Amino acid sequence: MSRFGSALLASAALIATSPLSMAFAQRAAIEEIVVTAKQREESLQEIPLPITAFTALDLQKRSILDVRDLARFTPSFNYYSGTGRADPTALVVRGLSPNTSDERFQGLSIFVDGIFQSGQLTSIDLSSLERVEVLRGPQSSTFGRATYSGAIDYVTSNPSLDRVEGRARVRLATEGSGSFNHIISSRVSLPVITDKLSVALNGAWTVKDGLVRNPSTFGPSESTEIGQEVTNAIGATVFAAPFDGATLKLRFAHDADRDTTPLVHIIEPEEWAAAGSQTITTPGGQIWMQGAVPSPRLGATGGGEFLRAAKPTEGGRDRNRYFASMVYEQDLDWATFSYRAGYFFEHYYANADGWYRAAQNDIFFTGRANQKLTRILGPATAPPNATINAFNIANDETFENHSHQLRLVSPGDEALRWRAGLYYFKESDKNYQVPNRSPTNPTGLTRGFEFAENYAGFAGLDYDLADNLTLGAEARLEGEKKSWEECAFCPTNNRGAAVDDKRTFLSPRFTINYKATSDNLLYAIWSRGWKGARINTVVVPNPAVPGSFIARLPTATPERLDNYELGSKNTLADGRATLNASAFYNKVKNQQAFFPLINPVPPPFNLTGVGTFGNSRIYGFELEGNALVAEQWTVSGGIGMADHKYTDAIAPLNDNAFFPVGGTVKGKRSINTPKWTVSSAIEYEAPILSTYSLSLRGDVAWRDKMFVDRANLAWIKSKGTVNLRAALSSDENNWTLAAFMKDAFDAKTADGAGLSGSSGCYYDARATARCLFLAIPRGREIGVDAAINF
Repeated sequence: MSRFGSALLASAALIATSPLSMAFAQRAAIEEIVVTAKQREESLQEIPLPITAFTALDLQKRSILDVRDLARFTPSFNYYSGTGRADPTALVVRGLSPNTSDERFQGLSIFVDGIFQSGQLTSIDLSSLERVEVLRGPQSSTFGRATYSGAIDYVTSNPSLDRVEGRARVRLATEGSGSFNHIISSRVSLPVITDKLSVALNGAWTVKDGLVRNPSTFGPSESTEIGQEVTNAIGATVFAAPFDGATLKLRFAHDADRDTTPLVHIIEPEEWAAAGSQTITTPGGQIWMQGAVPSPRLGATGGGEFLRAAKPTEGGRDRNRYFASMVYEQDLDWATFSYRAGYFFEHYYANADGWYRAAQNDIFFTGRANQKLTRILGPATAPPNATINAFNIANDETFENHSHQLRLVSPGDEALRWRAGLYYFKESDKNYQVPNRSPTNPTGLTRGFEFAENYAGFAGLDYDLADNLTLGAEARLEGEKKSWEECAFCPTNNRGAAVDDKRTFLSPRFTINYKATSDNLLYAIWSRGWKGARINTVVVPNPAVPGSFIARLPTATPERLDNYELGSKNTLADGRATLNASAFYNKVKNQQAFFPLINPVPPPFNLTGVGTFGNSRIYGFELEGNALVAEQWTVSGGIGMADHKYTDAIAPLNDNAFFPVGGTVKGKRSINTPKWTVSSAIEYEAPILSTYSLSLRGDVAWRDKMFVDRANLAWIKSKGTVNLRAALSSDENNWTLAAFMKDAFDAKTADGAGLSGSSGCYYDARATARCLFLAIPRGREIGVDAAINF
């Protein structure tokens, strides 16, 4: 890392003083980016919010393909998925971990054109984007529910009303071991009625090859890839300007994902000890790691050195996602009226159940798992001492929601600016698992149907007390109802009466901003965000009365975040540089956590629920900037520091085996939450043969170490990645041909670790023993990327 950084800077210095550099025409200023984070168009440098914005060109130059890459280049943002891209185990913003793998209860939500999305959204097609806005801190007053720590808004481009436009891209790459990755995408827009109506069509085929083959007891023809990710995406946009001051935008998108077994290494403590790693015996008598966790190993997916499978070609994960939206805007002179509506449907299927589930040679697993595998494969074919991966149960899950928003926004050039609106949202979630199928439960329903309904009113005012002093006040008042229907025949959940939870939340944000000069903005923010209550439908069965239960786990209290922030946005050197800074202090009340609970009534087995670790605090700062230097080269970067600690002496739920008697989580940090994040880039651009341009670019992304257990005994080491890119393009910018290396130094450090709440190892004799998910990095990728615009 440091050697590369020094070499890169030295190269830039040489380039900047070369004769070719002196001949290159000086660029006048950093390109201005317009954002809509407060529901009206404003310059990024004029809006008093911490926002990282990426244009479509930025996404291509940085090799950003999905939200995992966005996180690498956004200060104080970390993404980790324990089961591949399909399940965001941790979306951590400013040190605030969601402590759950449930995508409905992350603190950060994703929007497309300001319309809420749901489900698992790693693979959203980026081919039609104009820009991406990543907002940090509570955004509840503007974006609403599930944005109490941040929001990501994907802003799509409008088709041209007066000319044919198009774009095509081909990206080919390898990650070694014979892998072949490719992206083929295109978009074309056609005016149907000049200046009145146009249509755009887009499509993308994305393949990330597997990095290791999964051998099978059924023979080579049944082997499959580990870590393969495939997405087919299509979309259509209709854009109309039916009369003066009115626009209508209709969008439809369909994405289909097909992923094999993810790149995850499940390792037991005994394996650590056998490998010579430093281990300790915890106060609860368990063997556990102390210090840095070893890097995960390819070929060790699921535990052990050799992965076998009963029927690997039947395994994997499928997802079909449909999204339709309508945005209508009408200029009323005194305000802009808009109506936004969205419909979202997702069917997610993970096929790795007990009849087709991966199993592996592993001397540490015995008992029922081996017996079940023997029944499946027969005595002659079942591997000795084998187990079933208990974390990949086959299930069907469907999300369906619709949302509606009405709003009025006043003109942005008045001393008093206002906005107001109404919002409605309803979502359903249905979950099925193959092992649950029975004569009384033919569909395999896991639990009763779940519903969330949200209705809100919101308003905001900005008033210029003077030419350089503005006060802002925003608030959203929302009611939310969550319901879990009764399911008397479900295996573990909702046995008994249905559960409803109704809450009312007020999410305010107050801002004062001062323009010291026309190029310097100072601001202060206080804002509040909420994460809704979590219903625990899990019950403790009563063995004496079949079908009855002793108690239901209590509903977890809503989580509240209060954000205090100071910031500054600065345009320097006559527009050739920007430097933005923010410092924040967050108070978190009733921070929720997902955890296992051992059934106290024999026979013991794991239940899961949500509780609270009480309060926590976070403080930190962020710096972002870019500059045009010496005519030919640009430097940019960002630094984020977010220090999270629990502040209440709360018992560590079911993790007390890692703590001394009477130990608490006070002073501990959430897992998968790096304290520091850093990114930087340097780019050199120069003319070639008068009609072409050459670009040389290097990007560095680094994150601090991350703890893997709530006692903070073991951690994943800090990790840095380097991207390199060389591109040739035409002066008209209608085509680009680039060669690139992503993760050029092939970093082996894990991308994250499984939450301790979901990493119980399933031994017969030791039901509470623990093991660890480690996400295997994809490693170095080398390839070419060609794009043409017309």
